[in-house]
Amino acid sequence: MRTTTYRYGEIEMNLENAELQAQQRTSEALEWSGASQDVVIQDGEQYDFVAKCAVEVRGKYKEVEGQRTAITKPMLEAKRQVDNFFKPALNALKSAEVSFKGSMAAYHREVEAKRQAALDAAQTAEGEELVEALAVVSQAAPKTKGTYAKDTIEPILEDESKLPREYLMPDMQKIRAAAKAGIGIPGVRLERKTSIVVRAS
Repeated sequence: MRTTTYRYGEIEMNLENAELQAQQRTSEALEWSGASQDVVIQDGEQYDFVAKCAVEVRGKYKEVEGQRTAITKPMLEAKRQVDNFFKPALNALKSAEVSFKGSMAAYHREVEAKRQAALDAAQTAEGEELVEALAVVSQAAPKTKGTYAKDTIEPILEDESKLPREYLMPDMQKIRAAAKAGIGIPGVRLERKTSIVVRAS
């Protein structure tokens, strides 16, 4: 198995080199960005010129992106390997935490159920029975440093067909696919939109 070693000093040196390359590229890119602003095409010749500029800019974008990924790829690969090394331990610990929290939540629910039952009984109890019921009501689940219980209201979807319209979200991906396939959909209007695709030469 091939092992790659990454040293902090080497990465620091790469960052300095990356910053220098980025500054050089940014200067040129800003010139292109400034030249592209407020361009109004008045004839076919101007359109052809602007199209060639767009192709050249796209090519430069690919070059800059290539420079960036050449520098970041080894770092990302190192991060991926380290993440994989630690993933089993993290997953096991997360699983243990979920199990512990599940047991604690179940105990909290049990204590609260007993308190509620005792409170209901206390409404009609008298004498010793009332004292015993109130003692149960006053017994909350224990509090431990670093943990606390929090009650939330979690909606559970039982019947989607009964949901009011304001809680439904249109699936635009499906709608676009249907429109491309020539399927008409009530409430949908088709509109032509022009977009320009630029490929680097």
